[in-house]
Amino acid sequence: MSLVSLYDEASLWMTPSGAKDGKLFSELPTDGSGDFTFSRGSNLAATRVGPTGLIEKGRENLFLNSNQFDTGWPTSNATFTSGQSGYDGSSDAWLLTSSVAGGRIQLTRSDTGVHTTSAYFKKGSADGVWFRINMGADANIYVNLINGTKINSTGEIATKITDVGNGWYRVELTANWVSVDDVRIYPANTSGVSIAGSIYIQDAQLEIGLAATDYIESGATTGKAGLLEDEPRLDYSGGATCPSLLLEPSRTNLVRQSEYFGDWIQSNTIITSNVAISPEGLQNASELEFTALTAEFYRTFSNVASSDHTGSIFLKNIDKNSVKVQLDGGTPAISGGCDVDLINGTISNEYGSVTAGIADFGNGWYRVHFGDDSNASTANPRFEVTNASTGSTLGSLYVYGAQAEVGSYPTSYIPNHSGGTVTRSRDTGSLNLVGAGINDGWTSGTILIEFEKPYNNENNDVIRIHGNSVSGRAYIYNNGYGFASDWSYSSNFTIGDNTKIIYRLNTLSTANLFKNGVKFTGAEGSGTAWSNIKYIYLNNQVGAKINIKQIVVFPTALTDSECIKLTTL
Repeated sequence: MSLVSLYDEASLWMTPSGAKDGKLFSELPTDGSGDFTFSRGSNLAATRVGPTGLIEKGRENLFLNSNQFDTGWPTSNATFTSGQSGYDGSSDAWLLTSSVAGGRIQLTRSDTGVHTTSAYFKKGSADGVWFRINMGADANIYVNLINGTKINSTGEIATKITDVGNGWYRVELTANWVSVDDVRIYPANTSGVSIAGSIYIQDAQLEIGLAATDYIESGATTGKAGLLEDEPRLDYSGGATCPSLLLEPSRTNLVRQSEYFGDWIQSNTIITSNVAISPEGLQNASELEFTALTAEFYRTFSNVASSDHTGSIFLKNIDKNSVKVQLDGGTPAISGGCDVDLINGTISNEYGSVTAGIADFGNGWYRVHFGDDSNASTANPRFEVTNASTGSTLGSLYVYGAQAEVGSYPTSYIPNHSGGTVTRSRDTGSLNLVGAGINDGWTSGTILIEFEKPYNNENNDVIRIHGNSVSGRAYIYNNGYGFASDWSYSSNFTIGDNTKIIYRLNTLSTANLFKNGVKFTGAEGSGTAWSNIKYIYLNNQVGAKINIKQIVVFPTALTDSECIKLTTL
């Protein structure tokens, strides 16, 4: 909502619904100088809850020249012919012709971790395709291109064949890549043997994770799509119809495989990958079956000594109504967890210094978090899913998205398919008000900020407003807000509550604070603490978790009644 409609004064405004080209923007000016600039560094480890309620990730096609097979795609006893009719009605497909049995594409790779390779194929003079990840223990799929059936597969986590019409099939091969030499594609017969002959191929893709996503074109650099590192995270968690801007500190997912549970330790359990639709809307959730009351299912992780640790995981009931989730082990021991009721979405038997909690992600999915102040060495404690403390039963549930992070509260999901750790960089944002057309700072003005802080976070400024001097600033931090420098004033807000605050600069020497419809006395100053305002910074220190719903900037001092009206909830 633009506040320009309420007041005649020229204003800058930022609401999470005001987004274009990956940026939050201001109403005035229109040349882009009023845009907030955002960054998380060069990584795709961040997620958000999108407008459909599904988790959204950054995506990347790691193949270069993904549909330009005469550029950077080596062949062995094979040739390519361009300009062929494609699955999408274009003439962008290619004819791969092998002159002898064993003729192929052979593209060198050295990636590690869980990856999914995909491409579109159609029969030519050869009736099949052999798709191979050449490594210590190869992963292969052999496909009959006459009817789109799998002839055979070996060494894979999962395979998938999708009929896209007109004789074309998208073939997916998911595997845990270890000591990979190359990716190979051969024309084959319907017995799965490579032969001299031809097949059609289009749009190859290599991506991290358990499932192929929509194709992303790449050229001389990798192709990227989805939530990228220079975009604000406009988050719709909890079924919100209007998003908030999600800002978080840097966090690392210590769980080595957060979605592929096949290499977790199993005792009286059976795990099956890619059998259900996950909270991100892909078929990459796993089924965990308990076959005995003494069942254990866990993964060790490298903890950080003398630090709080928080675990989280997404769970959905099949016919197992309750389980226990916990961080456990180490010397001294990490010990934190709870029981989870997967029918009613509640937790019980909670223990550990990190308060457990549960969030409904729709379609029967819940994300539960829990943890403890470990004070532990690097003795590889466990992330465990076991039978509940009471009322244990056999049965099955779906699992997805395990995370262990250093901190006393959970942050948004960080996908990890690496076999090591993955770090999401801190969200930061900034707006240069001088660059937005306000010459050389303000002598008066009004700034409205509406936000929610869901957890009591690190004691650093989450929002900082100042001129040339950082010491003379207005700020929001931890669970308080106020002014610093020539005069100091601070007040608190309640964690978890929606809060509206106005900072008003009347002259170079006086300012006022308003919160939720109330003007605070005692906040007026004398001196030049908050003057010549030029910058608004978001999460520019260590960082903390905050949801910003709007920031509105007026380059004039509004009246008391206007400030009270604007901050009234």
